[in-house]
Amino acid sequence: MPNLSSKPIDLAFFRTSSLGDIILSSHVLRSLENAAGIQAESNQEEDIQRIFWFGSSQAEPILQKHFPKVHFHSEQSPDAVRAILAKQNFNGAFIDLQRNPRSAKVSFAVGSMTGVSTFKIEKRRLARRGAVLRSRLFGRGRTHEIGRCSAHQLDLVLQVTNAALKSMGLSSIQKNLPSSDAPKHKRICLAPQAGYLAKSMPLEFFEKLVVSLDRSSAGGIEFTLIGCLPSSPYEKVIGELKRACSVVSTSNPLSNTAEALAGAALTISADSAPLHLSEFAGTPCAAVFGPTVTNFGFAPLLPESKVFESSVGCRPCSLHGKSGCRYNDFACFDTNNIPIIVEFAAERLGLC
Repeated sequence: MPNLSSKPIDLAFFRTSSLGDIILSSHVLRSLENAAGIQAESNQEEDIQRIFWFGSSQAEPILQKHFPKVHFHSEQSPDAVRAILAKQNFNGAFIDLQRNPRSAKVSFAVGSMTGVSTFKIEKRRLARRGAVLRSRLFGRGRTHEIGRCSAHQLDLVLQVTNAALKSMGLSSIQKNLPSSDAPKHKRICLAPQAGYLAKSMPLEFFEKLVVSLDRSSAGGIEFTLIGCLPSSPYEKVIGELKRACSVVSTSNPLSNTAEALAGAALTISADSAPLHLSEFAGTPCAAVFGPTVTNFGFAPLLPESKVFESSVGCRPCSLHGKSGCRYNDFACFDTNNIPIIVEFAAERLGLC
């Protein structure tokens, strides 16, 4: 455990996009809270570690609720970040979790302050681009098994954070995940839509999945559709079910989505922000990966969660799921997985 009684240590994190990546990276705050005594109930001011987080204002309300001692800021320009930290007499390490040209400028600006060390996460972009290039070259002519990634994004976040802590003579921190043991309602959250259309579940796939879930589950199970645009085609599919259903669309505050996820027994999600929001709340996920792969480091974290994907050789077809399907069939969303997903859901909800 870091010994912070002799001198308060400051840490600042810079992670500005996207929402799912921010939520996933913020698990490091839970680890620091557990190890460094920044719990809200702590009265020993000399032991409280000052932590600053620069990121999207969209995620701030959720993170602030869970980590009230952390100083959250939405400013992202080099001058603004530097000014905030200088005003706070920041003394410690600045950690760049974004690793792009803009964040490099911020790191340089902060690094010019006396006594501040800067650290950058290892993003492994070359390995990702290599995987995309191979799949684009060989297409479906070569199939391959895709297992869990060897370097999860959170592991990389912890790695760079521990490097910063070590530089200040502090002990390392360990992964600290939320508990999934809290009582849950018999409700399934469905999150088929992603920020990029190619990562969203095809409507036909989603319709077959919902119908199968409806037939196999007891009448007391509720469905909640989350993370979709208002009046989306996905909402129409849900509306045709003769059972209790609810919708929390993107027109609602993000806190409403987080509340729905926290109370559910299971979330079935595409590779999108609700996956990470759900696990942040301690709700396991059935994560349906299409054109993206778990090897890129964004697989579910909770041991109760499970990934469902296909082994077609054309995936990953892009780094972030931006590209459309060149075969126009989205076979990466394998309908053969639907019975397995339904079985997994039944197990999670105690229906079998």
